[in-house]
Amino acid sequence: MLIGRPDVPKEIDDVALAELLSIGYVTGNDTFFRGIRTVDLGEYVELGPEPSLFRRSVYYEYIHDKADLDREVFFETAFCTLEAAFRRMLLTIPAGSQVAIPLSGGNDSRLLACLCRKFGLRNVVCFTYSRSDSFEVAVSRRVAERLGFEWHYVPYSPERFIETFDSDCFRAFSEFCTNCNTIPHIQDFIAVRTLLERGVLKPHAVVVPGHMGDLPAGAKMPREVLAWPVGKCTAAACAELLYRRYYDLNPLEKSAAQAVVRKIGSALNPNEIHSPDTMIDRSEQWIMKNRTAKFILNSVRTYEFFGLDWRIPLGDSQYTALWYRVPWRDKTPDLLQEFVSRYYFVPYGVDFAPVAESFRRKGLMGMAKSVVPRKMQPRLSALVRRIFRRNSNDFNAFAATARLLYARCGACPAKLPVRKWDRTSGNAINSMVARMEVQRSLVRWLRQE
Repeated sequence: MLIGRPDVPKEIDDVALAELLSIGYVTGNDTFFRGIRTVDLGEYVELGPEPSLFRRSVYYEYIHDKADLDREVFFETAFCTLEAAFRRMLLTIPAGSQVAIPLSGGNDSRLLACLCRKFGLRNVVCFTYSRSDSFEVAVSRRVAERLGFEWHYVPYSPERFIETFDSDCFRAFSEFCTNCNTIPHIQDFIAVRTLLERGVLKPHAVVVPGHMGDLPAGAKMPREVLAWPVGKCTAAACAELLYRRYYDLNPLEKSAAQAVVRKIGSALNPNEIHSPDTMIDRSEQWIMKNRTAKFILNSVRTYEFFGLDWRIPLGDSQYTALWYRVPWRDKTPDLLQEFVSRYYFVPYGVDFAPVAESFRRKGLMGMAKSVVPRKMQPRLSALVRRIFRRNSNDFNAFAATARLLYARCGACPAKLPVRKWDRTSGNAINSMVARMEVQRSLVRWLRQE
């Protein structure tokens, strides 16, 4: 392993450490260590005759020229482009391979299940995981039964998470997938491990998650920016907005927060931000290269760890480029919903509305974080949780698990750039996972010096 080499300097990067604690990964091509870099999304590296001589170049960006939207023409084009992408994916899967779909109660995985049915795949298994009273279980099961696919459910509970975190298997997984720049993605680890032990998932199965299905359609776009005056659209404002929206796992000290905001701003190409549209362009590019690549897509390391293969057809470059060419003002919340419903959900009888308090809570938090000062956001999070607690069933048992983990983390270690380990942020399970990585993994890496 690279960090085990004695000739590689391993001085801790304080800003990177602050990012790990507050967002769960390190942005850009940085890692926890100043002497180690990664290759960023859409980049390649040319090596020279000496190890210190190399050149980084960008070959792809998720920013595209916009075209006027004719809704009907767009839907037909999106339909053809998506199906062509799915055909290309099928060509890469050996005949007869088992295809596994992590089927939630949402739209993206349901769309993939419909495509599997349309293209005649027979060796398909769907699975979901959560608490037994979750809406995810009911909707996922209905979809699988309607499409005629095998369906399995893995119950989640705080006790099961604690048992998993304490296991040697999870410790090995954490070391395998963190890459010195992210926390482990825990969401389907228990489910995949359980289904392999039961013999439901076969060796070398191909897992097809619904990642990236809604991002190009504007799911994360800061819609409020469309109303901003041109003079307000700057790299500094964009950096502050991104910080408010995403850096909420553990509250940082003021100086650390300011350093993180400066880092975000320097990565946004300030000369290219001069209007609401260009600000959203750069915001979406930042989200794709950081949150999507380092956290969402890093979840596939679970499949790799257990010897499984994977595909992400909704991230096909031609399909995502088509959505990115839609003007931001035309990306209304119903655009993607109308597309998937008209061409797939209604024809296959799976047009079930995914009603969930947690989805509404996430939408409310996303809007609020863009306008509420950073120091008020922990209180805001607690208020929103209290509002929805009566109607929310914590469907993945994440909040209940985080409360148990809070008591195990102990006092905040000295010299970390967080204000404190507090119960407010402790209700988010990834804040606790970030703390565990600092307290366990970072110590492990430093011992390799």
